[in-house]
Amino acid sequence: ENQANWAIPQMPGEIFAVYTYQDTEDQNGRAFIGLPRHKGSLGVTADQAWGWATLAADGVGRRRDSSAELPGYVTCSAVLGWRAQPWLSLYARGENLLDKAHTDANGFSSDTYTSQPLSVFIGAEATY
Repeated sequence: ENQANWAIPQMPGEIFAVYTYQDTEDQNGRAFIGLPRHKGSLGVTADQAWGWATLAADGVGRRRDSSAELPGYVTCSAVLGWRAQPWLSLYARGENLLDKAHTDANGFSSDTYTSQPLSVFIGAEATY
């Protein structure tokens, strides 16, 4: 896995890129089921004293499943966080913002497991 971060001149933020290359094989010399060879993210984060915001695109390459080769896909996500206290941060996170369907796994009985739809989560992080 490799990651690169670039500071944005005269802005309180950065652009980031993450890339993972996985060269996996089972005992028969075939790629492990469900693991893509390539995956990565590209995004931007703005960070202020009051909080932060991140917007990212995450890509997963094609991968072998038990009965088929599944195509790759790209999803978008965002996080908005607020530093409520020096020890407490609150955040909202959205995943699959474009609500694009893709297949995560295939071939279990007659079922096909599809991606989670547009989802929003809220959370808190306390440090002590």
